[in-house]
Amino acid sequence: MAMQSDSELTGAPRGGIPGLLVFWLWLLVVAFGALAIFSGYTALSKNQLYWESELARQTLEKDKVRLEANVADLKLQLDQVNKAQQETASALKQSRANTETASAKITDLQGQVSDLQAKTETQENKLAAAQDDANGLESKLAAAEVDAKQAAAGKAAAEQEVETLKRQLADTQKKLDTALAAQSVQQTESPSPVP
Repeated sequence: MAMQSDSELTGAPRGGIPGLLVFWLWLLVVAFGALAIFSGYTALSKNQLYWESELARQTLEKDKVRLEANVADLKLQLDQVNKAQQETASALKQSRANTETASAKITDLQGQVSDLQAKTETQENKLAAAQDDANGLESKLAAAEVDAKQAAAGKAAAEQEVETLKRQLADTQKKLDTALAAQSVQQTESPSPVP
C-alpha cells in the first residue's frame, strides 16, 4: 500500500484553503494536546499539593492534639503551681504569725530573765549578807569556844580548888572532930567546976 497524503485522505483538493484548515486543525490538536499535557501536569501538581497539604494538615492536627495535651498539662501544672504558691503564702503567713508570737514570747522571757536576774542579785546580796552573818557567827562561835575552853579550864581549876577545899574541909573536919572528941574526953575526965 502506498502512502497517501493528508489531502487524499480528507478528500480535499491540494492547495489553498483546505490546507490551511488542516494546518489550523493540527495546530488546534497540538494546542489541545499541549493544553491536555499542561492540564495533566497541573492536575498532578495539584494532586501532589493536595497530598502534601493533607499530610501537612494531618501533621498539624497531630501537633494540635499534642499542643492541646501540652496546654492541658501546662494548665494542670499552673494550677498545681498556683496551689503550691497559695500554700506557700499561707505557710509564710503562718510563719510570720509564729514569728510574731515567738517574738512576743521572747520579749516576755527577756522580761522574766531580767526579773530573775534582779531576784538573783537580791538573793546573792542576801547570801553575801548571810555569809557575812555566818562569818560573824563563826567568829562569835570561835570566841565562844575560846570562852568555853577558858570556862572549862576555869571550871576544872575551880573543881580542883573545890576538891582541894573539900580535902581541906575534910582535914579540918577531922581535926575539929578530933579536937571535939579530945575536948569531950577532957571534959569527961576533968571535974566540972561547980557554980
